[in-house]
Amino acid sequence: MRNAHRKEAPRIADKVRVKSGVGAGSRGVLSALRGNRVTVTLTDGTRVVVSVLDVTNYSAAARLAWERMPKRAGRPPQARKKIRVSLRIDAAVWKDLGRLAAQGRIKSRENLVNTLLADTLRGHRSLDDRSVLSEARLALVPGSRKPTEKGR
Repeated sequence: MRNAHRKEAPRIADKVRVKSGVGAGSRGVLSALRGNRVTVTLTDGTRVVVSVLDVTNYSAAARLAWERMPKRAGRPPQARKKIRVSLRIDAAVWKDLGRLAAQGRIKSRENLVNTLLADTLRGHRSLDDRSVLSEARLALVPGSRKPTEKGR
């Protein structure tokens, strides 16, 4: 598990802001690293040497953010667009599906639902919209499907 408070090491050319001391509030670029001291070349060309704790390192923050890559910001687009939906699924079924996913018997619960729905739709490609809706209604409304010779 990643440490949420992990510090990214400073690197030469990182963009920073000096927090305190000489040049406080100024922005610049790291030009040298010596232990816990860094040399910052400010935007006006002057150089200041400060503690690594006295700078806000924007580049290091960006590297950490990219590594963690939250879905809401900056994640590369997926090949297939997805939307969030809400389903009501029996708790025991959801738990069993989670166990199957943990055992590696299914890829994931989401993948299983997508696969089952896609397979169902593929079976109805040749039918018109009204037929698909009728079939869905028969499948969803208890007692609406007539028994067949197979005993369904």
